[in-house]
Amino acid sequence: MFDLIQHLRINDHRHLAISHESTASAAFFLPLLTHAALATLHRPVILVSTQDVFLHYQQTCRKLGGNVQLGQLGRDRLLFVDALTQYHAVGTDERPRSSPDAARPTVVYLHSHPQVLANLYEIIAERVQGEFAGRAPVILLDDLMPFVYDAIDVRHVLLFVRKLVQLAESTGATLITQTQVDLGLDEAAQLAYGTVALANLVLVCKGLPSGYSRDVHGQLVVARGKASVATALHCGSAPSLLPDALQLQFKVVDKGVEFFGSGLSGAVV
Repeated sequence: MFDLIQHLRINDHRHLAISHESTASAAFFLPLLTHAALATLHRPVILVSTQDVFLHYQQTCRKLGGNVQLGQLGRDRLLFVDALTQYHAVGTDERPRSSPDAARPTVVYLHSHPQVLANLYEIIAERVQGEFAGRAPVILLDDLMPFVYDAIDVRHVLLFVRKLVQLAESTGATLITQTQVDLGLDEAAQLAYGTVALANLVLVCKGLPSGYSRDVHGQLVVARGKASVATALHCGSAPSLLPDALQLQFKVVDKGVEFFGSGLSGAVV
């Protein structure tokens, strides 16, 4: 199997943008990268989710193996921001609440609020520049589109992402964002293309051209983002010297995800 985590070289990038089509589920990416950041890279994690509650990530990381038990990590290793609850609860203007136990991960419930993105940035920046200072945390946003559903202007969401990229660049952190691209909405396309423009590395998850396959669940394209091209030009390097796009296929299994070359399902790349 192909070692995707090693190939991505997450430590070398400030922003990875994941976009996916409705023909292929990318639900495994954020838990997979969360597990890799904690277990392999040994970096603290800030995980913001508008998709699933804490229990989902905890159970998925347990399936992936190793010694990563999210519920047993201290606040010095994990901050989880529950941005899902705001879409299923009555809105309130009170400040986000968090669990105070230092021996357990901090879980913040981000309630619906007129300044939700400003509050979220404040929560992330406070931890990056505070307890996680000098430790190059990994910040994961899963995913951005629900903010648009909540009537937040796409331009404001992209400005929020840009501010997080700047925070990552100034602190050595890594930002990983995820959004869906083919929802039939102009806003979805604007958000997906806008995040790609701010990224050093882009992962595109899509379905198979032939439809369903028992042994292959989808395709993954890994390519340099516009930010990498801009950096290369600024440094005097030719963008053509950057690595070409990598095309893989994947299969989601009980305890992880298998990646392999096109037409090589079950084989070693």
